[in-house]
Amino acid sequence: MNKEIFVSLLRDFGYPVPHGCLVTSLSDPQSWPRKLQQSRILVLKPINEGNSLGIKILDSQTAAAEAIAGIEPNDRSRWRLEEFIEGPFGTIGIFQVGTELIVGDVVLFYLPEGRRFYDNGLKLKLGDERATPSILHLPAAERIRDDALRLYRQLSCKGLVRFDFIYNDGTPVYLEANTIPGLYPGSNVALSFESRFSFEDLLILSTAAQIPGQLK
Repeated sequence: MNKEIFVSLLRDFGYPVPHGCLVTSLSDPQSWPRKLQQSRILVLKPINEGNSLGIKILDSQTAAAEAIAGIEPNDRSRWRLEEFIEGPFGTIGIFQVGTELIVGDVVLFYLPEGRRFYDNGLKLKLGDERATPSILHLPAAERIRDDALRLYRQLSCKGLVRFDFIYNDGTPVYLEANTIPGLYPGSNVALSFESRFSFEDLLILSTAAQIPGQLK
């Protein structure tokens, strides 16, 4: 899902999202929105990539301005600059069976020391370092589960969807809806349902539920 559109929709709906804007509207850092000027750490991200591809964490406005200057002018509408949100990365999966919405556990990922965001390497476990998943239990998880139920309906979602956020001081700050999440044993959405379904059962339920007459 286009991250810029997702953030704009959720802001209008009243959900917490990072402050930021498309790079096309940024020139001199002195003219940037106040929230970006006040942010010590900034995030530059492509708006249409998955698996955290292309994301850059920048430690100053100067570094951000230099990174923006390196983007081709006709490509700048594909990039978003936003404030860096402190906290563990979180996710929750959800899908519909008949009229019932099946909501997974809220999973938080605690990063290895020195890592600042849940990048593609950590997601796919490509190196020796690992993020540590932890289930967030009630009552802290109740708000996020309620949000997932509302968002699934508000965004007219279908099939298996994953909502990603940063868990900042007890509040979820939403980053994106992953409408075609990676689905393999140990993937984020599989972890969200691990306490309820085997991976095989999750595959059967989340796919058969989309085909009329296939789920008994």
